[in-house]
Amino acid sequence: SLGEKERSSGLGDITLSPGIFLYENSQTGTFLSFWEVISMPTGNWSEGRSLRGGPNLGLHYWYLEHQLSFVQLLWKGKVSYDMNINYFQRFKEPRLDVRAGDSFEVEGILGYGITDKLRAGVYADYWSDVRDTKIDGAKIDDSKRKFFSIGPSLSYGTDKWAVHFRFVPDVMSENGPKGFQTWLRFLYSF
Repeated sequence: SLGEKERSSGLGDITLSPGIFLYENSQTGTFLSFWEVISMPTGNWSEGRSLRGGPNLGLHYWYLEHQLSFVQLLWKGKVSYDMNINYFQRFKEPRLDVRAGDSFEVEGILGYGITDKLRAGVYADYWSDVRDTKIDGAKIDDSKRKFFSIGPSLSYGTDKWAVHFRFVPDVMSENGPKGFQTWLRFLYSF
């Protein structure tokens, strides 16, 4: 049985992402940066969907993502490898008194420049919770989630803005739903 299907649509949580470049070498195409992502709980969230394990666009709690990013450009930028090492630090969800466990993630894209602005590639993501979830202060045993996902990625960008699309099916999932994610992101640089 596949179970009940649920959908959510609308806007997700707003994130603020200040960063600093730690190393830049345009001649070798090597870049290293650190980002502090702050997620604000502004997205569509339903207590009922949350209790059923259904899809919510918002998390209904604040979190910080500490991200170390590495980029390597090869063959004059025609081929690229982007990798992020992320640590997610979550804060307590106020209404249900739930504190999801912190998580470690490694994600990367191997990309190819079709044009100067259009890139296609393969995206992969490995995620592992490092701490069990707590409800009302009590630890929930075996609540650590792990998953591995891989799928196509497409992006179009200029110096000031970019649009990214990803379709990423889970190929392995423990202690959580197995499915797919579709990403459509718009980024603007000030």
